[in-house]
Formats: sequence, C-alpha cells, structure tokens
Amino acid sequence: MYTISIIGVGNIGFRHLQAALKLQCIKKIILIELCISNLQPRINSIENINDIEIITSSKIDKSVINSDLIIVSTNSNQRFGIVEKLINKNYKGKLLLEKFLFPNEKIFRRASEMLLSYKNSVYVNQWMRKTSFKNLVERGISGVEVNGSNWGILCNGVHFIDLICELLNINNLILNLEKSFCSRLIESKRKGYKEFKGVLHFQTPDDKFYLRFVDIDTMFQPGLLIINVEKNTNIKSYIYDHPKLYTKDDESYIPHLSVHATESIEQILQGVNPNLPDIRSSLYHHLFIFDSLRTLLNEEEYKNIAIT
Repeated sequence: MYTISIIGVGNIGFRHLQAALKLQCIKKIILIELCISNLQPRINSIENINDIEIITSSKIDKSVINSDLIIVSTNSNQRFGIVEKLINKNYKGKLLLEKFLFPNEKIFRRASEMLLSYKNSVYVNQWMRKTSFKNLVERGISGVEVNGSNWGILCNGVHFIDLICELLNINNLILNLEKSFCSRLIESKRKGYKEFKGVLHFQTPDDKFYLRFVDIDTMFQPGLLIINVEKNTNIKSYIYDHPKLYTKDDESYIPHLSVHATESIEQILQGVNPNLPDIRSSLYHHLFIFDSLRTLLNEEEYKNIAIT
C-alpha cells in the first residue's frame, strides 16, 4: 500500500486528489496547502470510496518526505523552491510535476541541472498523448496548425510539442523566424504571468514537417481551438471545444484530468511507464518555448517574462 503527497491543492491538485481516491493501492494521501482551512469543505464534497486516510498540512514534514510519490501542482513560480526543498530534505521517491514547469529561463536552467541528476523517476503531466488527441497524428502528415484565441500558446503549447515529438518520433524542432512573430504579450489568466499573442512556427531541420501555433485576435471564442492537419497538400480540420474533439464525420470525448490521472498515478507507483514524458524529454519541450521567446522578444521583455 502506498502513500502519496499532493503539494498545491488548487483546481489541478484537487483533480489529482479525485484521481488518487479511486485507487485501492493507496492507503494515505497528504495534502499540502498554505491555507488548509479552505481544503476541508472541498474534501468533504467528494466521495472517498476506498476509505483512504486524508491528512492536511501546511508544511513539508517527515511524513511527506517518506511518501512513495509526490505530485507538485503549484504554480510554476513556487515549483522550483518546493522541488529543491524536497531534494535537500533527502526525498528519494517518485515525482510528478505539472507544466508549465518553471516561469523563466534562469530558474529553468537551475532546475534542469538539479532534476536531471535526481536518482528516481520524474514525470511531467503533459497528458495529451494519453487521449484521443493522438488520433490527429498519423504517419505521412507534413504539418499541424493549432489556431485559437487566448488558448495559451506558452502554457499549453508544450502539450502539442510533446504529442508531435512522441508520436512522430521527432527529435528536433527549430523556429522559423520568417513565419513567426509576437504581436504582443498579454496578462495570463493567472495574475503575475504572461501569455503570447502571435505565431510560433516550428519545423524540423529538413523542413519536412512543421508545427504552427497561432493566437491572434480572431473571431474564435476563447478556449476554442481549430486544429488543421496537413497531409499530401490536403488539410483535415478538427475542432477542440472542451471536452470534445470533432470533425464533420466523428467526435471523441477528451477525458477529464481526474480520469486519466488515475491511471498515471497507479502506473507511476507500480513502476510502469505512465505514457507521460520523463523530465529529460519535457525539459527539451519547454526549451523550444524559451528559445523562441528569447529570439522574438526584446531583452527587457524576455528578462521580465513569467509563464505558468
């Protein structure tokens, strides 16, 4: 029987709690949140069918360090300090981190060195490859364009980068400067962070495949994505309107985070590959975003940007 800890119990952390409560292999869940008084009403609102012990705390103590798995679902600005503290306290268990991993390149570089030397498994919850989104990606396609308004190119683009790199076995993407631009940076939906308006056009070095992110002021409603997949000069369009992904001919349901997270948590605990990127792959995906911003933004904009 396993013990897990969830550090940061906002909306995403709460979904991980819902997911973990479905597992019979878990005996204890420790929830770490600064304001624990807000947690209890939410905990009382969900069904604990396996009668798992739930402990709330505002501190990372010995019981947390002894966990088999720690899920860090705080914002990106807090994540580095938390992971550093866990490692300094000699945590030796497995880690599941939320994306966007770290807010800026300076912290990203420091964290990369620390995480790549960590001796146990570290996964990042870039879950798109686990859903029917993978049906978009087939052999022989020459490009994918993701188009929408306020869809979060910076925080959500890494999902598509992982999907493409994994399923098409692509090892490198470069930014095409002639086809990319930043129209402006905007405030993220989370206070203190930035998002990107413009176009990021990635391609393989041999120019046989492209991945294009578009977020400009259009007629699209926020959150609605048009995904165009090009093959043999023909383009097939998908619409993603959460929780559905559909074309004219078919539609599929994208499972809620708490659905596929149940499987991921169980697999990580049991030492099975959860079909999520490991830390090395995910850092590489995040680096595409940082490299692009360093190229497209002026020095002051890049210095002050924070992503979550």
